[in-house]
Amino acid sequence: MFKKEEIENYFRLAINLAEKGRGYTISNPLVGCVIVKDKKIIATGYHKKYGGDHAEVVAIKKVKDKNLLENATLFVTLEPCCHYGKTPPCTDIIIKNKIKQVYVGIYDPNPLVYKKGVALLKKKGIKVEVGFLEREIKKQNEVYFKYIKEKKPFVIVKAATTLDGKIATLNYESKWITDKILRKEGNRLRCYCDAILCGITTILKDNPFLTCRVFKNKKMKKIILDPHLKISEKANVFKEDNVIIFYHKENREKIKILKDKGAELIRLDLKGNFFDWKEILKELYKKNIAALLIEGGAKTISSALKAKIVDKIYLFYAPKIMGRGISFSDGLSYNLKNLIKLKDFKIHQFKEGFILEGYL
Repeated sequence: MFKKEEIENYFRLAINLAEKGRGYTISNPLVGCVIVKDKKIIATGYHKKYGGDHAEVVAIKKVKDKNLLENATLFVTLEPCCHYGKTPPCTDIIIKNKIKQVYVGIYDPNPLVYKKGVALLKKKGIKVEVGFLEREIKKQNEVYFKYIKEKKPFVIVKAATTLDGKIATLNYESKWITDKILRKEGNRLRCYCDAILCGITTILKDNPFLTCRVFKNKKMKKIILDPHLKISEKANVFKEDNVIIFYHKENREKIKILKDKGAELIRLDLKGNFFDWKEILKELYKKNIAALLIEGGAKTISSALKAKIVDKIYLFYAPKIMGRGISFSDGLSYNLKNLIKLKDFKIHQFKEGFILEGYL
């Protein structure tokens, strides 16, 4: 028997382990696992990357003497899967190794797994308990929960801004508003996501690479909103592959040039003078994009906020005041009763600025 405090301590360890997979699991959840025998931890594991072994399998494989697993207790943050996907069912390896008890943080919302994994383990005589540190685990997997339950990417807006909300001067100067430390944190946030999106104005004015520099060997999908295909085939985004361009106006010659650069082009109708965000998200969901970072200019960010498709926002503030300039919210106008209000917000302090993180 384990005391409540002991159980929660094992789950905190499992949650911390799961966090190591952030940015690599794509549309899979973040999962951590701890195996205990005679009150001693004999193995730990976490889901390292999309398509790789799940946390339970990683932990079990670490135990060289499989006899130790018999009658051991397994703590896992998310319900073990019981179906064949990229990997075999985790329930099979748990049953095979005669683990006697499994503590599960929360049920997996995936219809292929939900309560089925737990039911199968119980059917095989394994004692299972569910419901530990649920709030923390669900928050850790907020991207996965939305992707599975709503069939949409979790959408994050990020902007580097002055204290008065400016992201660029009137002539589009923006390098650099924040210092190196905040820029590195911004790139880390980028690396946690599966894709980064910006509008054509950002491409034309800044010519960004849109790369992940903090995580080695991670290539993000780069989404460009370019209704009239104004992008140059010499743009920096083509230095790496994984470029997806949403466009509206047909231009066969330009389309061929961009496809030759390795870009994927998706035609969408316009809703007024801009794309319909719901259609964009629908297409990105099909492409296995669970976490989308919008890092565009005023038009792109404002339209996303106006369309109410944003789940979370990160504002990287420099302790500076610009005055007249371009604000990330220039395309918005609300009265006092209808202002956009953040929920559950936090402030992360740094030497030369701070980050405001909040939900919409």
